[in-house]
Amino acid sequence: MVSLSFTLLLVAGCAAVFASPAKIEDFPSIVQVETGYGRVWLQTCVGTILTSRHVLTAAHCLVGTAVTPRVSRVRAGASERGRDGQIVAVDSAIRHPDYTFKKFDSNVGILRLYSYFTFSDKVARASIAAKGVVFPANVAVTIAGWGRTAQDVIWADRDLSSSRLYTTDHNACVTRYGDLPIPITITSNMICTAIPGTTGTHWGIRDGGSPVFYDNILVGFLSFGSPYGSKFPLVATAVSPFSDWIVKEASY
Repeated sequence: MVSLSFTLLLVAGCAAVFASPAKIEDFPSIVQVETGYGRVWLQTCVGTILTSRHVLTAAHCLVGTAVTPRVSRVRAGASERGRDGQIVAVDSAIRHPDYTFKKFDSNVGILRLYSYFTFSDKVARASIAAKGVVFPANVAVTIAGWGRTAQDVIWADRDLSSSRLYTTDHNACVTRYGDLPIPITITSNMICTAIPGTTGTHWGIRDGGSPVFYDNILVGFLSFGSPYGSKFPLVATAVSPFSDWIVKEASY
């Protein structure tokens, strides 16, 4: 088992991938999840638009103040962190009933918004993977977010970027994370991704929930990585095992 503090460390220390600049028109379903601290609003996670009033993100993003509607909002349609776009307040937050603070499985959450997005070429809902979809190793996927785009920098980039990753062998991922000093259980509800033969770039705490696409279909979203270096894959929550629950919760 791991504590919540270790959860945050794992997300902050994710294995790295090479990133390329992106425009919001390339990923119109991606949003910034923001939390208010006094008069300041900071991006704390990333989400994906499901409907004009629902956003999918990681359940660990909905812990503490982020779960309090009056200090949470979503910014859509913006390529740059914290600027422009449509801003909509959060009405309520839902975590998957099987998620707990002491493990990474079922790391799925949905934000219900106070009002509605206006769809455009910069703001659109995503198509999600159907139930039963399973990815073998070496399938190309794309992750998007506002993560760090250089190996040795501290701060995340302000501008949206994307990276091409490949799914890894699931059993190998299970073994690698199981061998950590504090073992982490990789389940069938997760997708492991990496770029073979590269060290890449970091993804930070703010990029929890970053969408993973296959052929413009949302197949996962960033859950965690390892603080022990780039030999560990990034791990995403798979959408397919939770598609029925997601559709149900995003229908009202």
